[in-house]
Amino acid sequence: MAIKTTPKLHKLKLAATIGSTALRHNGGIRTVACAPGFIASAGDGTNVHLWDPKTGERIRDLDGAARGLYSLAVSRDGRFVAAGGSDLQLWDSKTGKRRGFTAKPLVVACTFSFDGRELLYGNDRIPARIEVATGKPLPPLKGHQARVDAVAFSPDGRFALSGAGDHKVKLHDLTAKKPAVLSTWEGYSKSCGFTADSAAAWSVGFDHALLWSVSTGKELRKFKPGRRGAMSFDGSRLAVMGELELQVFDVNTGKKVGEVPYVNGDTACFSPDGKSLILGSDGRGLGEGCAVNVFDLETWTRVLPSDEGHAGAVEAMAIPSKRPSMLVSLGVDRMLQLTDLASGRSIERFGPVEGEGRAIATAADGSS
Repeated sequence: MAIKTTPKLHKLKLAATIGSTALRHNGGIRTVACAPGFIASAGDGTNVHLWDPKTGERIRDLDGAARGLYSLAVSRDGRFVAAGGSDLQLWDSKTGKRRGFTAKPLVVACTFSFDGRELLYGNDRIPARIEVATGKPLPPLKGHQARVDAVAFSPDGRFALSGAGDHKVKLHDLTAKKPAVLSTWEGYSKSCGFTADSAAAWSVGFDHALLWSVSTGKELRKFKPGRRGAMSFDGSRLAVMGELELQVFDVNTGKKVGEVPYVNGDTACFSPDGKSLILGSDGRGLGEGCAVNVFDLETWTRVLPSDEGHAGAVEAMAIPSKRPSMLVSLGVDRMLQLTDLASGRSIERFGPVEGEGRAIATAADGSS
């Protein structure tokens, strides 16, 4: 009996890409940071990704981490990038040259001093410091009874904050040869920092979102608690990530100035110019996939990634027999998309569809 053979495919031509690669991750995003000229993000993978803030295209990958990354920091001039996971890594953002440091897992918090000379990170229960230029250890700060989850330097370099799972937020004095604790506040801090004048400290966690006076230790302002927080570079705005949205407050008045739709995740940062808010998505909510999302703070709408193309994996595709130039696709974002294979462009999008679809079928003429 003769066996029919299938002709070999050759000279294949790419007709269309169903979805955008702009700011897309292959895994969940745990942390984002901003600097002049790029957005940095890290998560389930072992690389730190650097992105163009205008186009969303990937500029460079910084590799070398042993396992997934939990913390990320960029010096204010953008020269250095640090990331923590099972160890602590430091890169030159221009050359990609890397240095590694011994640390106890997991390093889930790290930050640069405002002059870029020091790096503060959570070495298990100890807020540890190193000199960026040499890697030389500096006197550590007084530790906690649980893993350090948040750290910050004051702009004037005189103070530092550390928050941990022991529900303590500590204000450290860095001016003495042996750093001392000036104040201790109650609360499980996931993010912390200082206002631009170093006069007040802020902390955000599941049980609090507060602004304190550095000199007196008294509470100045209270906000609705959230997953994490972020402060603008000029210290005028505080963002708090809630369950359904991210709210932005005026630090001086305490009033809400706007909010953006919540894209599931727990990390955010402001752009250096204060015009954008960047959120990282872990891919578990609202069908958005694993992506960095950029919101314009004048319109409070997302500007990157664009809404053209699926956000996340494509689950099913079909081509109507009488319309061979039209591709119908269904993604995990629960959106149906019609794509013109001749031009590679999106024709129309429908959705979201109800439930979780895994297959689609079309009429021969493509009408349904």
